[in-house]
Amino acid sequence: MAYGGSSLGIRTHADLGRRSLRSPWYRQRVGGQFCSALLISIPAKTDFVAEIANARTGFARPYLVYGTMQRPLAFAAPSTDLDYFLYNSGTNQPHNEHGTKTVSSVIHSAWRSPEGNVAFLFVNLQADTTQSISLTIDPAYYGHPGDTPYHLVQTTHTSTEHLLTTTGPATLTLTLEPRQITMLELRIVS
Repeated sequence: MAYGGSSLGIRTHADLGRRSLRSPWYRQRVGGQFCSALLISIPAKTDFVAEIANARTGFARPYLVYGTMQRPLAFAAPSTDLDYFLYNSGTNQPHNEHGTKTVSSVIHSAWRSPEGNVAFLFVNLQADTTQSISLTIDPAYYGHPGDTPYHLVQTTHTSTEHLLTTTGPATLTLTLEPRQITMLELRIVS
């Protein structure tokens, strides 16, 4: 059985809301009243959680489930402010702490599949702004000979696009939609 949003039947904000009302895991005791988890009241955040779950059980599964983590790429991205609310922590930690943290607006990880392909996963954390980042990818750094041809393929939950086929290092600009997981896959040509 797969784990994640789609294996639980959670594909939309409404699905998450229906699940939360029946699940004690989603309920917290706050101020003497039971209420659903805070995510339920914020559709954009629940859609983002569903996006993550669907990537893990869908297009990024060979990497995130069966792959091994690799060193991420270096790139520049502006920072953004994100709100947080820490309501469930250990006894020696603050409770009901909330505020704003300044973080990079793009988070990224790199993974190698059991077949040897490499995927670079990106998430634009900005809620309403599309942004572009410039990348240089050197396949030799990830264990592939520099003269071996490879494809760079961009995948999201809605589309797959072949960007280029080349050898050696490649430089490109990647456009990231708000709160959408984008996978850039380095596939060795067989």
